[in-house]
Amino acid sequence: MLTFNKLSDSEKKELNKGVIQVYGSAMNRTALGIVDAFLILNPNATFQELKEALPDSLNPSGPVQVKTLFAPFNK
Repeated sequence: MLTFNKLSDSEKKELNKGVIQVYGSAMNRTALGIVDAFLILNPNATFQELKEALPDSLNPSGPVQVKTLFAPFNK
């Protein structure tokens, strides 16, 4: 963050183009925000592309709790 603070206002504005900032008060809300941001940037993404961008290895508790970050929606 110190490097970012040293930039001029115009440099910060240029750097922030195409960036979506995600704020969350809890891990689950932050995770949902990240998925939402991914889908905003990639509106036609498939479930497989989402799994490739956010692999199960990101979840450190995966082997303990669930085997996957995402479960397909089934009616």
